[in-house]
Amino acid sequence: AYALDAVVNGNWVVQRDDTGDVMSKPPFSTWLVAGSILAFGGLTRFSLYFPVFVSSLIITVLILIFGTRYLGRSVGWWSALLYLFSPAFDTMIM
Repeated sequence: AYALDAVVNGNWVVQRDDTGDVMSKPPFSTWLVAGSILAFGGLTRFSLYFPVFVSSLIITVLILIFGTRYLGRSVGWWSALLYLFSPAFDTMIM
């Protein structure tokens, strides 16, 4: 709803939900989804989930890189793998 408010109504700085209440979350994820909607030509499942996929991939790669660099190769790989099966990752995807 927030991304649609930004795209349809032009409320890029302060988004509102369908009841008119001001958004209670930071706008960065809203901007990513709204940008995806504009980039892919409309509201589709792909345009909604693409930013989530990319950000999840970036987080996984960062865990792998920093885990490998500071804690060793096997720890980096296991950390990235465990993140993919963690409740935090599951929450991002849903």
